[in-house]
Amino acid sequence: MSFHDAEWRLIGRAFLLGFSESVLYDFLRLIRWIGKRGQGITFLCDLFFACFTAAASFAVLQRYSNGMLRWYAVGAVCLEIWLYGKIRKIFLTKAFRAVIMKIHPKGKEADCDDTGI
Repeated sequence: MSFHDAEWRLIGRAFLLGFSESVLYDFLRLIRWIGKRGQGITFLCDLFFACFTAAASFAVLQRYSNGMLRWYAVGAVCLEIWLYGKIRKIFLTKAFRAVIMKIHPKGKEADCDDTGI
């Protein structure tokens, strides 16, 4: 495998990493929103997300870049997170709102922000 193939593979994996982080973050937001709004559940969700993000980022950089930080890989992650946010606002807001309304049919609609959670 040539050097450029390895670089493109790293960009692709970083893009997938950004997608998985975005999906996980939305799932954890949904859990926090459905569950009790105590500080404990928020702390545990945030701790889990931070640990997952750090471990996954380290694993991708270790495997595809010998542990060296490549700024274009960071850029690929950020670009994907931005794109996912745009796609979520367009397509997934109604789906999230429908799930929330089935779980909490009364009283929670006013708490939904513009993303549906």
